[in-house]
Amino acid sequence: PRLFAMRAKDRSRATRYGGGEDDDAAAVALVSMGPPAMCAVFALPDPDEAIEEVVKAAEEERIRFKGIMRSLNLNVQEMKNKDRTLCFFKLSAPDTMLRYEAQEKGVRLRLREHLGSALCKYTGELEAKKAFMKTSDGFELFCSQQQLTIIEEVSRTEPWRNDGEEKLKFEFEAKISEFESSGRSGMGSKLCAYFPLHHERIRLKLISEWSTRPFNPQPLEIIREYFGEKHALFWTWFGFYITMLWIPGILGAILFVLQVQDFLEVNSMESPYMLVYGVVLCLWTSAFTCLWKSLEKTRQFEWDTVAFEEQEELRREFMEDEKTEQGKHDNEVTGEKDRYYFDEGEYFPIPTGRSREKAWTYAVILLVDIFILFLQTFLWQMLHPLLDVEDNVAGSVMYGVASSFVIWGVDLIMDGVPELSFEGIVDRLTNNENWDTFTRYEDALIMHTFMYKMVNKFFPLIWVAFLANNVKVSGQYWRCYNWECYPVLSIVLVTQIILLQILYYVQIYVFPALRKMMSSEGKPAPPSGMRVIRAPMEIQYEWHNPTAVVDYYMVLVYQLGYVALFGLACPVVPLLCNVVNMFELRRKANSLLCETRRPNYECASDIGTYQQVIDVFAVLSIITTSGVLGITTHGLYFYFPDMSMADCMWATLVVEHLLFLGKLFLESVIPTEPAEARANYELQQETKVKILTNWNIPDPETY
Repeated sequence: PRLFAMRAKDRSRATRYGGGEDDDAAAVALVSMGPPAMCAVFALPDPDEAIEEVVKAAEEERIRFKGIMRSLNLNVQEMKNKDRTLCFFKLSAPDTMLRYEAQEKGVRLRLREHLGSALCKYTGELEAKKAFMKTSDGFELFCSQQQLTIIEEVSRTEPWRNDGEEKLKFEFEAKISEFESSGRSGMGSKLCAYFPLHHERIRLKLISEWSTRPFNPQPLEIIREYFGEKHALFWTWFGFYITMLWIPGILGAILFVLQVQDFLEVNSMESPYMLVYGVVLCLWTSAFTCLWKSLEKTRQFEWDTVAFEEQEELRREFMEDEKTEQGKHDNEVTGEKDRYYFDEGEYFPIPTGRSREKAWTYAVILLVDIFILFLQTFLWQMLHPLLDVEDNVAGSVMYGVASSFVIWGVDLIMDGVPELSFEGIVDRLTNNENWDTFTRYEDALIMHTFMYKMVNKFFPLIWVAFLANNVKVSGQYWRCYNWECYPVLSIVLVTQIILLQILYYVQIYVFPALRKMMSSEGKPAPPSGMRVIRAPMEIQYEWHNPTAVVDYYMVLVYQLGYVALFGLACPVVPLLCNVVNMFELRRKANSLLCETRRPNYECASDIGTYQQVIDVFAVLSIITTSGVLGITTHGLYFYFPDMSMADCMWATLVVEHLLFLGKLFLESVIPTEPAEARANYELQQETKVKILTNWNIPDPETY
């Protein structure tokens, strides 16, 4: 069997074990004050209702679990809740085990400042020289996330007896799946959850310094050490997005005030300053992409994740998938047998391998896109009598509401509803493609999502802005009143932004409440006035599973799409979005710390395919903004009032090309790889190698 670090006889024997009969207050104290730990939760059968064999089988399963964990030399503490319906096991690791495992796995710690501050692999020899600085989350050597990673990986290994006889490892996923399918009834495993516990001291520190401090800088280094680089990169991007969004937000608010003044005077929201704002909006989007790439590269150097994707481990789902070949394929480079392999395949003449699965994915998404186009066009036709009138505000709002519900409904079906444990179609299709690493899996997921969201979210606005007046459907035109689509576009945009945000809150608040209400039916309520003291393990078990980081980006990236593509339609939208974002940043942070189980460690060097999505928005922003100025509004006629329609089209193309030139200029002057960040990184690496060489450490370049 494969061991991640060492055999049981080599590990330091755990020195403390908690029993199930410990005093509850002492158990709570141990959980709150102890080291970082994983938590395994077993459902206990009701002794009054379950037959004796079921009770005995469940007890034997817990004893077996405890024995396996102890044979791996993990510290095990056990406690039961007041109702005796759940049994909690807290798993932690002795210090000597952490040191051994860290050295075997090549865990990297930051060197002290006078040694260059580079990240360096841990060894006992370097620790003896006091080479490593204290972690930002307060631990002397290994941060809490590093400790949890070691504990989880050790708990999944296969233990050995002293005589060399094998014992089967504990299959956590299989046991949890068995519980979810059978519930408390039946024989066998009763494991219902396995997750890392929040460390109370650090969690409270983050609450006091981060989630409850809306105007304080984010403690990104603590976030990185507590949650991992992938989470820290998201919060970096979120903060950067909010900071940058103030530019179009404030300027758009000023333009909106001027538009209101014009409306009061001439009954029109169009303004000569729309051209200026459109230029600013397009250049801002281009600058946003360039500046983020620069900041992202800086973080790669600071956190030393430059080569992460080359060193990334394989997904467990890929290794266990029946389509994955094990030890059969000859590697064309090394000539050896690949341990795991899945053919990329080809599309022609007959799709094979992964290409076949991707072809199915593209076909399904294409059908969904066609359905969206048909449905949104049909809604416009049904509401056209209310839109082809002088006072078309009600019709515009109704179309905005109807299109928003279509967008929301399609998103729920395609993305899934994690709050109700419903897996979306895109997730299932991407899972079938059997990607080998999480980075490649998430990149594919992001791209598949983009392929339908681009149509789902933006087609109603594209239809109103450019197609309604110019394209025949069902043999006739369905034009806006007096060809004036700009007021309709503005109302539809604002309606969608507001309603989709409300529906988002319905999904994250109402859906979980309904699920909790349904799952709690039949459970006895505590006697009135009785105070129930619960351990953090009990509380966190009831919290929902962590949201995937890729989903955190989704709402914000497509909000950026609305701003970049159609911010000119209602210039106050960026400001409204940023006010919501200010609240959302702290709400998400508070939810992560107070309502969500602690996520497992995840690393990332960049934001993945979302960068390509943003790049697409930067290009489309120029096209749509130029189109709104020249086709949807009279923005160019303020400067050239005697233009013909043909002249206006040429002027629109000129503006578009000038904006593309401006985009190219910004990309040439804003470096995507800051020279100072690279120089500091290289200096750190050179200093590290020099010091390790002076200390006679072999192969210092590999550290």
